[in-house]
Amino acid sequence: MDLLPKLDGLSHAEKDSLLLALWQEARALQRVNARLEKRVSELEAERRRPGKTPRNSSLPPSTARKPNTNPAEPSDEAGAEGAEGAEPAWAVRVSSLGRAGGGRRLHPEPDQVVVARPMVCAHCSQPLSEADQRLHGRYDKLELPPIRPVVTQVSRYQARCPSCSAVSLAPVPVGLEPGSPFGSSIQGLATYLRYGHAISYERLSRLLGEVFGLSISEGAVSGLLLEAKTRLEARVQEALSRLRVSELIASDETSARVSGTNSWEWVFHNESVCVHVVRPSRVSWSGGD
Repeated sequence: MDLLPKLDGLSHAEKDSLLLALWQEARALQRVNARLEKRVSELEAERRRPGKTPRNSSLPPSTARKPNTNPAEPSDEAGAEGAEGAEPAWAVRVSSLGRAGGGRRLHPEPDQVVVARPMVCAHCSQPLSEADQRLHGRYDKLELPPIRPVVTQVSRYQARCPSCSAVSLAPVPVGLEPGSPFGSSIQGLATYLRYGHAISYERLSRLLGEVFGLSISEGAVSGLLLEAKTRLEARVQEALSRLRVSELIASDETSARVSGTNSWEWVFHNESVCVHVVRPSRVSWSGGD
């Protein structure tokens, strides 16, 4: 109702109808106002509630808001150039490439050193002596050496004794015994990449081939890891023995996924050793192994 009609010309029935319409409209406005007040209270409560961050929720760390960084203030040394006794404007302070006033530290013992000196002026071809030159800058260039497997081929002989007819087999150095062609360094690297960086068998086989030039199948990788597990069993038992005689042992449990199935993981540690135990279920863990 935009305009109030003239009340003098209305009958009692029309006035009653008008009052009823106004009362119904006022009730509707009250209900709308109540809903709006409730929503405003909810929004104010939500605004006062601390926002979700990786510290107080399960949000990933990448969603955290990064703080603003202040631009580096110019140092007093930069303004001193050109002053009496200072280096000429064309001389640059010796430092590694990077941000002003910083960067990567120069290696104290480089494998090789390259000295580049201008022999003639780039503008007029005038010969330049060492006295005319000042050091412009010094920096490092790093490269990885070519990586390839070191192959040791073993020729092992045996001989039959002409006196007693017994056969003697030549001993070989430790680490060169027959069996898997892959040595302990490859086994250690495969174990580290598999369990330290969670690289799959397929990708691990490709990585060893593409980066190290080592042809190795996924099955061979699996064999290396199984052998590493066998070699580590003694160390695990040693850690368990040290745990059992400890006065205080801290422990915790959590769920774990193993080969696509739910399992349980326990951790036991003291001040010097830590042991992780994974079992298919809580029932299968007796606590004695």
